[in-house]
Amino acid sequence: MVQDRSDNRENAARPGPQANPNATSTKRSFEVRLSEEHIRAMFDAMDEGVVLQDASSRIISSNPSAARLLGLTEDELAGRTSLDPRWRLVRADGTDLPPREQPSMQCLSTGTPVRNFVLGVDIPGGGRRWLKISSVPIFEDGFARPVQTVTTFSDITELKHQEILLDSALSAAKQAMLAKQEFLANISHELRT
Repeated sequence: MVQDRSDNRENAARPGPQANPNATSTKRSFEVRLSEEHIRAMFDAMDEGVVLQDASSRIISSNPSAARLLGLTEDELAGRTSLDPRWRLVRADGTDLPPREQPSMQCLSTGTPVRNFVLGVDIPGGGRRWLKISSVPIFEDGFARPVQTVTTFSDITELKHQEILLDSALSAAKQAMLAKQEFLANISHELRT
């Protein structure tokens, strides 16, 4: 059955009620607030940590996963800087990572993003958590240097442990192969003499 749409066209052509400017402003305010709530809910739901740092590297905002991944409470994390002496960080090879080489600090000093940086952080409860980190600068008009950075990080501890096990197995296999070659060379030498 075909529907006659002429009524819809006539209704669409009729002028509607005049928009109340106060209602429009209230609606926009509600939409902005709703949008902010949605964005906050998305960040809170993420497994990845997200921190916002100011130009002095002070953490001004974070999501719950950031605190969890760093072994801290949200209150303990708030206000910390990358230069805080309580951080114990290491490079992917296990050597100490100076504060100025941390991704957010590099990002603040150079104004360029740092992506997929791997580091280990000793967490207060004990143990080391391995993180893959990306940090991007935020600029404001009139400022040549970043005024903030957004840093995201994910837990790659299990992957890092698998990498260590694989390296260990490869090393053991290489040593076994060298021992086998040495043994065969000795046997060959014995058989010739």
